[in-house]
Amino acid sequence: MHPPNLVCAALATWAAARVQPEPWRQAPGRHPAVACAAPAAAQVLLLSLRPGVRNPAGPALWMSTGVLPAGCAVGLPLDRLVWTS
Repeated sequence: MHPPNLVCAALATWAAARVQPEPWRQAPGRHPAVACAAPAAAQVLLLSLRPGVRNPAGPALWMSTGVLPAGCAVGLPLDRLVWTS
């Protein structure tokens, strides 16, 4: 995996989760979906701005796509950890 991309995806997920208002933070499906929308939008922006990354035979597409759910998986527990303490 690409560690800087993983850190960016995790921080984007964490930041999106932190700014969500309180009534919707407790929704089990909506909160993760909204939190993971920020890194997903960044992935779409990356794919639209850098056409060389879209090559399915290249490792860049698969590394950046694989890091996206990993970043969400790190960012959401980080939000819960910081929110509860």
